[in-house]
Amino acid sequence: MSIPIILKEMNNVIRFLVETSSLGLLVAIGLRSGNIAFKIGIGIIIPVIIILFWSHYMAPMSSARLTELARIIAEVLIFGSTTFLISLSFDWKVALTYIVIVVPNTILDHVLT
Repeated sequence: MSIPIILKEMNNVIRFLVETSSLGLLVAIGLRSGNIAFKIGIGIIIPVIIILFWSHYMAPMSSARLTELARIIAEVLIFGSTTFLISLSFDWKVALTYIVIVVPNTILDHVLT
């Protein structure tokens, strides 16, 4: 295998971890809240909506996959909102760590084809 293929595969693994970690962090943020509506909304409903949206519109093999630009916008909204909620619920250092991993991974995901 050539270097670009290995890099793409490594980035795909990191991408999967980013996506699943994002969902896990949203659940954790919901559970940390004292408000039951927030627990249900952020901890359960939002992750389920993201899973359904991602599997239908963002997945590589999806028949209804969004255009490149639309996927980038969706990723900015999803990962940006998650970063914001992490900073509110945990700490800015956790949010910074998350975004430092997400941004290069997202860029590489769109650049390496």
